[in-house]
Amino acid sequence: MAELVIRGVHEDDEAARREIVEAATRELRCTYRPRENRGPCGGVPSSVLVALKESAVVGTAEYIRKDRHIYVQGIAVHPEYRVSGVCRALLRYVEEIAKAEELPALALCAIEETGNVEIFKNLGFKIVGRAVAPNHVSPSGGPVTQVEMERTIA
Repeated sequence: MAELVIRGVHEDDEAARREIVEAATRELRCTYRPRENRGPCGGVPSSVLVALKESAVVGTAEYIRKDRHIYVQGIAVHPEYRVSGVCRALLRYVEEIAKAEELPALALCAIEETGNVEIFKNLGFKIVGRAVAPNHVSPSGGPVTQVEMERTIA
């Protein structure tokens, strides 16, 4: 069985990475979408990682340093590699970066209606806040719940 390799994204990874992100985004848009006329997102450039199996991109994560955390802005795994440890490996790699920077926790937000909150709870994240999402709505325009989560670094 091929080993999973996590590293920074290279230019030649971009097409495969974009396909994975687009597939994940299509699935999420069945549950929520960005609110029209929302303000700018902040513009802090993110660091990007990829997960490789036999040189094929099978997952990706984006993160920034935010306050006293590494904030995971996005994580996506190729559908054929879900539930195989790719997400866990990406988060473990980000956690090592946080440790090296002496930061106490990873943080992220998830939309509750996607079911992803339970996935992140199973990966060691705890809920630290819950509110109506200010920048996202359901496909019909109704409210969705944004859940803030953190995982303390041991």
